[in-house]
Amino acid sequence: MGDFNDVTKEEEKKGGNGICRRRVYEYTDCMDFCNLLDLGFSGSIFTWTNKRDISGLIQQRLDRVWANSDWKASFPEAMVRHLARINSDHFPLLLSLTPNLGRSGGRPFRFQPIWLSHESFSSIVKDAWEGNHQNINGAIISFIQKAKAWNKDVFGNIFWKKKNLIARILGVENALGRNPSQRLINLHMSLSEELGHILGLEEELWGIKARTDWLIQGERNTKFFHMSTLIRRSGNRIHRIQDSVGNWEDDPKRVQRIFLKGFTNLYRTEQVCCPLEPTVIPIWGNRLTDSEAMILAAPPSDAEILFTLNTMKPFKAPGPDGLHAGFFQRFWMVVGNSVKFEVKRMFRTKKIPQHFNKTLIALIPKQTGPETINHFRPISLCNTIYKIVTKILVQRMKHLMPTLISPSQTAFISGRRGTDNVIVAQELVYTLGEKERA
Repeated sequence: MGDFNDVTKEEEKKGGNGICRRRVYEYTDCMDFCNLLDLGFSGSIFTWTNKRDISGLIQQRLDRVWANSDWKASFPEAMVRHLARINSDHFPLLLSLTPNLGRSGGRPFRFQPIWLSHESFSSIVKDAWEGNHQNINGAIISFIQKAKAWNKDVFGNIFWKKKNLIARILGVENALGRNPSQRLINLHMSLSEELGHILGLEEELWGIKARTDWLIQGERNTKFFHMSTLIRRSGNRIHRIQDSVGNWEDDPKRVQRIFLKGFTNLYRTEQVCCPLEPTVIPIWGNRLTDSEAMILAAPPSDAEILFTLNTMKPFKAPGPDGLHAGFFQRFWMVVGNSVKFEVKRMFRTKKIPQHFNKTLIALIPKQTGPETINHFRPISLCNTIYKIVTKILVQRMKHLMPTLISPSQTAFISGRRGTDNVIVAQELVYTLGEKERA
């Protein structure tokens, strides 16, 4: 922790000469060789300034906190703050090992893919859907209740199981050293086999949490996945934020109010003007024919619903019900009829029930060290049923868009490129220039 007098990338320096790439490579290679992780920060991106006027101002991130993976695992909630600079040319750094994260209430329910490895889990799904083939919301509520109880009473905590098995294996090994017997050898083999199964589940669990799409072949990657998860969580966690007048707030409740007020004002207008007399909205451009409109809104077939579900990635972040697309894909023979019934009903009634229309809002940082709410991008985490309906509509609209969009609109349309217009403009300018010279 301190001043390392170097940056790790171009974004960490502003003003003055460019960075020396050789020094950057040497610096980062040294940290990699030592297996050290940058703990990140909250606040201003720079930690040093030469305190010059704007014409000669240089700012850099020279100060940071490094830690190895064991330390990070021991203090997973640790955070670094860049405090206000007073007299020094360096910003002071504050390392908090147990910051006030302001968690309220319990964690939302999440389906865990490692449950699939247990032989009794499928019966939980079947029991929840029994008699609810035309009431998928009731089936989901029943499943969540049953899954929570089953996880607590049957599946158990794999981390506690791992610790307990290791302790038992050590005890057996000590006994073998004093008085070996075939019974102890068989017990050791049985416990080792069970521990191997638990380690596999642990690796799978951290692999899902790490949101990692690739796997290093070789020995178990549990530590890698665990550390990837901790780093991702640390980078996404909001420790403090600036309000509209530039004051820093780190109290969790005040931070919540700042975000709520900011996004409420963003999507609200201060003044609404309505004409006294109704006006006729002019209609121009291409329109869907009656047959095309009917195709767009027609209830989907069973095959179309299943195809749409299978195009989704299995374990992307789920919506409020906590069920990934992979859950419905894995248990389609059980839940399929209820999914098809609900999706078709939404198309027939032209309404999506409120319990499926709810979403979780996730705030994604647009930059390193976000300071204001404008530095976050809100995204919605939707339920899988909702996503099936919207993806069906998107796939249908995709085939109709070329007939509705003007040929001059080249960007954001499948099969068209924005560079086409640039090329046309260049040719036009060149042709006009040739005519003037002639």
